[in-house]
Amino acid sequence: MTSRKQKRIVRMQRRPRVLLALPGCEERQVHAIVEAAHDWEWDLLDITMSRGYIPPEPTPLGAIVDCSPAAPLVKRLRRMGIPVVRLGGGGHPRDHELPAVLPDHAAAGRLAAAHFVERGFKHVAYEASIPWPDARPLYEGFKAGAREQGLTIELLRMSTEPPPLPVTRETAAEHKRRFSAIADWLRHLSKPVGVLSQSASTLCSICHQVGLDVPEEVALLGVGNHLLPCELSPVPLSSIDMAAEEQARRAAQLLRRLINGEAAPTEPIVIPPHGVVTRRSTDVLAVADATVAQAMRFMWENLDADLSVDDVAAQVGTSSRSLQRAFRRHLGRGVIAEMRRRRLQALARLLRTSDLPITDLAPTVGFRTLVHLHKCFRDTYGMTPREYRRKHRAA
Repeated sequence: MTSRKQKRIVRMQRRPRVLLALPGCEERQVHAIVEAAHDWEWDLLDITMSRGYIPPEPTPLGAIVDCSPAAPLVKRLRRMGIPVVRLGGGGHPRDHELPAVLPDHAAAGRLAAAHFVERGFKHVAYEASIPWPDARPLYEGFKAGAREQGLTIELLRMSTEPPPLPVTRETAAEHKRRFSAIADWLRHLSKPVGVLSQSASTLCSICHQVGLDVPEEVALLGVGNHLLPCELSPVPLSSIDMAAEEQARRAAQLLRRLINGEAAPTEPIVIPPHGVVTRRSTDVLAVADATVAQAMRFMWENLDADLSVDDVAAQVGTSSRSLQRAFRRHLGRGVIAEMRRRRLQALARLLRTSDLPITDLAPTVGFRTLVHLHKCFRDTYGMTPREYRRKHRAA
C-alpha cells in the first residue's frame, strides 16, 4: 500500500513544471508570475539558480525567459520542444522567432511629452547612454510627441556605459568625465526644461550638486516607477509606470495558451504604460506669467469644484478680463477651455486605471451632467468614455 508521503510526491510530480530564467526582471514581475502559477497549480523552477540545468523529470511544459531570442538557453529549450515566452525589456530583431511580451516604449515617450506639455514646457530634452536599443523607441516617441506640440527637443547620448561601481582609482577619472559632460549639458539647456531619462535619479543628484533647481529649472521624469530610486532621490522623482506587473501577467497567460496547444502570435504583445506617477520632480508649471501659473495650480487642485472665471480671478487677485487675456497669450486658450482640458485628462486617466462607474467618476473631476461629459469627451477623444475605457483595457 502506497504511503501518504509517496502519494504526496506523486501529486507534486503531476503538477505542470514551468521553468523561469529571469535574472534581469523586476521582483514585482516575478511576483505576478508566481501569483498566476498558484492559480493554475504550476510548479515553478528557476533554472537561473542552477546555471541553466534542466531536470529531466518531470518534463517541463514551458518556460518564461528574459534573454534574447538568439541566446543558447532559448535554442536549447526550443530543441527540447518546450514552449518559450520572452518577457523582454525592449524589442529585438528576431522577435518574430519567439513569442514575446514587451513594454511600449514609443507610447511611453509620447506620454512623457504630453506630461511636459500639460505643465507648460516649451523646451524638453532626453538623456541616454550608448548603446540604446531600449532607449531609441522611447526617444523617438518622445521626439514625435514633442514636435507635434511645437516643443524644442535636445538629446544627450553618452558614448560609453557608466563605469562599474564601486569607484576605484582606475574608474574615478571616467566618473568625473561623465559627471562633467552631463552637468555641462544640463547647464546649457534652455530653461525651464523638462528632461526625460532612464537615469533620472543620477541627473537629479548632478543637478543638486551643481546648483540647478529641480523642478523649477530642470523638471525630471524617469521611466519604470521604481520605488526606491524615485522616493530616495534628492527630489522625489516623477516616473512613467511601464505596467511591469501587467507585462508579467500577460507573459504567463500567453505561455499557458501555448502549453494548451494554441498557436503562437506572429508579433510581440506590446503593453502600453499605465501613466505618469507624479512626484515633486515635475510638480511645476512652466509658465512665464506667475499669475497664470498660480491660476492653473488653483484650478488643477480644485477640479471637482464648480469654478467660474470670476472665482479663479478672485483667487489670484486679478480681474476676469485680465486673466482671460493672460491665458490666451501664454496658453493659446481661455480659462474655461483650460479647465475643461484638464478635467478630461483627469477623467481619461481614471478610466484607464479605475473600475468605478463613469457616473461616480464624473463629479470627482467637475462634470455635473453626463450629457455634458459625453459631448466634451467625444469632441476631444473621438469616442465615448465607455469606448475609451474598453479600448485601453483591451490594449
